[in-house]
Amino acid sequence: RLWSNWIAAVTLANVLKAPLRRPSQLLLSITCPKKVNTFAVSPDGQHIVGGSMDSHVRVWDLVSGALVRWTQLTQSSDVGEFPDRSEDERSPVPVNALAYTWNGSELFCVLSDHITVIDPATLSRTGRNIPLPCHNVRCMTISPDPTKVALGLEDGAIFVFDVEAHTIVHGIDAHGYAVNMVVFSRDGSRLASASDDKTACIWDVASGERVGEPFEGHFNSVGAVAFLV
Repeated sequence: RLWSNWIAAVTLANVLKAPLRRPSQLLLSITCPKKVNTFAVSPDGQHIVGGSMDSHVRVWDLVSGALVRWTQLTQSSDVGEFPDRSEDERSPVPVNALAYTWNGSELFCVLSDHITVIDPATLSRTGRNIPLPCHNVRCMTISPDPTKVALGLEDGAIFVFDVEAHTIVHGIDAHGYAVNMVVFSRDGSRLASASDDKTACIWDVASGERVGEPFEGHFNSVGAVAFLV
């Protein structure tokens, strides 16, 4: 019986691993002039947007790979919201994080310590500038509402921030190293995170508490995480 159980286990492992042995196929290759800090895929799956070190936001067609539109975001365009900034602080800065709202109507862009909201169809600013409670943002996700954003930081922390009230909902000491990706579940009740500390975690959005134990066993940084349903 022990032998039969071992055979069953081996057979199951082979079935699970079979897709991983299929040859990879490169569907599209896109070259960006400057280092890309962040990217996001539009909810309709038609476009991919990248934010880079030179303050540019570029949108490509996911079928042809063609550059569809681009814009450069600078602090100077947001000076009405931040009139006390010096000229140096209004110069181009890296786009640290990007996220589409779930209906695709807005694109949130993290520049330094605030979010600039732009129209994905034109890349023009909507006039919304949201001050953030933290720096060194590495990744961002927007809740389905969309009243909240979750921010993953270089130091391993996660902030859940109310973009309407401009208040911190939760400050979570989540990981030992940088957070590479955060994503809300479809119903907005859970938040998943991936980190350089080689773990992925799930969090309860209402309480800010971790759900279960971290997913461990990775040999390197966890770069991405997603909810399948």
